[in-house]
Amino acid sequence: MPLGDRDEWMFTGRVSAQAQPWLADHSVFGAVVMPGAALVELAAATGEQLGAPVVDELVLQAPLVLAADEARLLQVRVGEVDPDGRREVAIYSRQPHATVADASRVSCHARGWLGTAPAAALPFPPSWPPAGATPVPVDALYGRLAEAGCEYGPIFQGVRAAWRDGADVYTELTVPDEAGAGFGVHPALLDVALHGALLDKQAGSATDLPFSWSGVLLGSGSGRARARISRVDDTTVRIDVVDDAGALVATVAKRSSSGRLAPARRCWPSGWGSGPARPGTGSRSPPPPTGSPGSRPPTSKAGSRPRSPNSAAPRC
Repeated sequence: MPLGDRDEWMFTGRVSAQAQPWLADHSVFGAVVMPGAALVELAAATGEQLGAPVVDELVLQAPLVLAADEARLLQVRVGEVDPDGRREVAIYSRQPHATVADASRVSCHARGWLGTAPAAALPFPPSWPPAGATPVPVDALYGRLAEAGCEYGPIFQGVRAAWRDGADVYTELTVPDEAGAGFGVHPALLDVALHGALLDKQAGSATDLPFSWSGVLLGSGSGRARARISRVDDTTVRIDVVDDAGALVATVAKRSSSGRLAPARRCWPSGWGSGPARPGTGSRSPPPPTGSPGSRPPTSKAGSRPRSPNSAAPRC
């Protein structure tokens, strides 16, 4: 809904492990946590409706933990277009019965910028698997990740094969039909596309904490995809995802991690998500939460990314 007579917008919705059961397959140290890929998909779907489909930058602020019997109300607030054609975006959640005055029950999970200029596309190899690439075993991947604290259920255990080609990692991905429909790119598929960066993670090692996503453009994709993970630096990777025909599923120019969580720790560090107060290169900070969530989430069209924020938050 538009906010008054301004070119500012508020989108609202409701999320829970009961209403979106695929979320229960994403657990960190025993707690159901909405994956960061879902926050990104939510921001991209919102921006698409406003003519700003590229997530220029999204900085994760705090995990959105879902208790077994709890729902959270979601708010996505989008600011007016700035001189560079970008819009500020911020994603919040609150308990259903929290009052406007009860600020302690409102959490900001991500903030950043939406834009219109996608990152330059990088071509995939003409053959699959890539010629000359070395196969990498994946059978033990999710067992090792579980011991490191990332407890993925069947919907998120989607890496079926992997290869190395120099510094790049290629993976073949699937997400089962049980994940549900209604998305242009299902958040679980986008999350699984990142798992190629975790092939070297050993059981009992520290858990990398997500921090920011930049240059994200989503296309469309269902249950199968191919991903390439390219290392940018020690904490940053680029992800390119295509379908079996080579059509765009997703491009992530940069996905960065910040800090590590030791295996023995069972709570999120207080400093997680602390970073630049003003994501991107804009001069203004994203807006604080105002008002209360609306009662009617936007509707979606079949075959398009959802207009209701039924996905969203950090990835292990």
